[in-house]
Amino acid sequence: MSEPLVACILLTADRPEMTARAVRCFEAQTYKRKKLLVWDTSAGPRNLLWDTTSHSILHEFPEMRGASVGELRNVANKYALHHYVLSADRP
Repeated sequence: MSEPLVACILLTADRPEMTARAVRCFEAQTYKRKKLLVWDTSAGPRNLLWDTTSHSILHEFPEMRGASVGELRNVANKYALHHYVLSADRP
């Protein structure tokens, strides 16, 4: 039986150093079947301090800037559920 896929969501805006640290910590985990969805609502151009790996996926949503954490969490969870969790054959 294969290990289940774990999808983690990182809500971030205008904190590139903190985002880079969170991505490094996620990537350091030894569990293999994982995805990190970085949900970025930063204003303006991104100053990424990390490289997107096969485990980390960056989605930019500046139009959601100012939304509550609860709203961002709900939208990101629905996205992850649809694109990662319900697709058992995805890596």
